[in-house]
Amino acid sequence: MVVLCANAKRRNLTQSCPVLRRGSTRLTLNARTSLVRRLGARVAVFMATSVIYTSSVSGGTTDDAPFHCYLTWQNDPTSTLTLNFHTVGAHESPEVRFDVVSRDGSPAAYTYSVEARTHTIPGLDAFDGAQRYIHVAEMTGLTPDRVYYFIVGSQDGGYTPQQSVRLPSRDINDLIFVAGGDMSTTAAVPGLLSAAAAESPRFAVIGGDIAYEDGRLENWPLWDQWLSDWQTFMITPEGHSVPMILAIGNHEVFGGYQQYDDAFGRGPV
Repeated sequence: MVVLCANAKRRNLTQSCPVLRRGSTRLTLNARTSLVRRLGARVAVFMATSVIYTSSVSGGTTDDAPFHCYLTWQNDPTSTLTLNFHTVGAHESPEVRFDVVSRDGSPAAYTYSVEARTHTIPGLDAFDGAQRYIHVAEMTGLTPDRVYYFIVGSQDGGYTPQQSVRLPSRDINDLIFVAGGDMSTTAAVPGLLSAAAAESPRFAVIGGDIAYEDGRLENWPLWDQWLSDWQTFMITPEGHSVPMILAIGNHEVFGGYQQYDDAFGRGPV
């Protein structure tokens, strides 16, 4: 995985990169900085070497509590935010409750709420042994560059602990983001996420090959591992969660890159 941290304001992102140890695995993070002349942004590049594939954490749960709360966008990233979360079992009126000041997770104290829409992934229950529900809610009319505090869940299933997020600014000179790809669930990922989050990015772009599940439902634990790592380690020094912008790669589709475009008579795509 390579993580790029672009920041149009900072002038020195050179930093020491630790050697991480996970069991008997030795992981070295090599860092360098370079100037990206377009937009005048400075970029820090982090690359992990000597990684070992692991999948030891399942982010799922067997109780009613919501889990895997992750942030994405469908519209303007400076004035909207889409919150996604999972539950095992259906719940009445799943929602997001949010505010511009901390309410310490007390559901009744939040000023605003948005009801979530719910869907399932057909066939997934045959592999994970329970019906997984995915809830999606979009917050709109937000203020750029402002911090929002939120919880997700429902009255009958409970709510997550409070999280916070700072929206991007509309000022291009205040653009801070990270980008990377080829992540999987290697032992290097927690350290890389922590290093990326340390730059206080407003969002992260992941350009494919995310959880390496290859479009197979039976590989659902890889997504649970990946989402758990993101929610745990992609937290800025200010305590904010980092929204994600994802693109699919060959490891997000069934068959990977060994496919043919028969309609045009071409070779592997």
